[in-house]
Amino acid sequence: MLAMAALAGCSQTGPGRLSFAPLPPRAAMVADGEVRIRGPKGFCIVPDAIRQSPGGDFLLLASCAAISGSPRHPHPELPALITVTVSGTPLTDELSSAALHAFFASKAGRAALSRSGRAEDVRILGMEDRDGMFIIHLRDDGNSSLPGTKGEYWRAMFDLRQRIVTVSVIPPDNTAPGKQAERKLLLSLVETLRAANPQGRGGATARAGTGGRPPKLPRPRPRLRAG
Repeated sequence: MLAMAALAGCSQTGPGRLSFAPLPPRAAMVADGEVRIRGPKGFCIVPDAIRQSPGGDFLLLASCAAISGSPRHPHPELPALITVTVSGTPLTDELSSAALHAFFASKAGRAALSRSGRAEDVRILGMEDRDGMFIIHLRDDGNSSLPGTKGEYWRAMFDLRQRIVTVSVIPPDNTAPGKQAERKLLLSLVETLRAANPQGRGGATARAGTGGRPPKLPRPRPRLRAG
C-alpha cells in the first residue's frame, strides 16, 4: 500500500534513479460520461482509487510523480490529496446557502461530514458562500480512510452539469500549516473543474433532487494498492 504522505507530495523514486513508468491519467469522465474530472497542475488521478456506483462516483487525485514513482512526472507546488465525489443522479431542486449553513451547523450535518459518522468528531471552523460554491473549513478527529493525512481540511460543494460535486483538499500530516495555501488550492481546483466542463456552471450554490432536503453526501472508503 502506498503511504498517503508519499502520495500527497513525494515521489517513490529516489534521486538519480530513472523511471519509465507511464504518466498517470490527468483526467477521467464520470457520471455516465457527463462530467470530466481534471485536477490542477501537478495532480493526476489515482487509478486504483476510482469508485463508481449508482449513488455517485469517487476519485482521488495526488501528485503525478508520487503515483507513478517517477521524478520525471509533474508534481504540485503544495503537497496534498484531493478527493472528488459526483452525485449519481441529475439534480432538480435548488438548495440555498442558508439551508446549507443550517444543515452543516447541525448534528446531522456534522455527522454527514464525519469520517466515522459521529457528529462529535467534527468541528466546523468556518463556512462561506463564494462564487456559486459552498466552502467548509473543518476538523475531523475521527478515523480517516486516508491515513497519514491531517484531520483539518477544506471542502467545497457546487453544481456542475446538473450534478452535486463535492471536493476536498487534504494535506499530509507531516506538513506545516498552510491554511490559506490549501484554501487557494481548493479554489483553483473548482475553477479547473469548471473550465473542464464549460457548460456545467450553474447559478445556485448547490442543488439537490431531494425536495429541498439536505443532499446525501457519500463517504467512500478507497483502498489504495501500489501500482
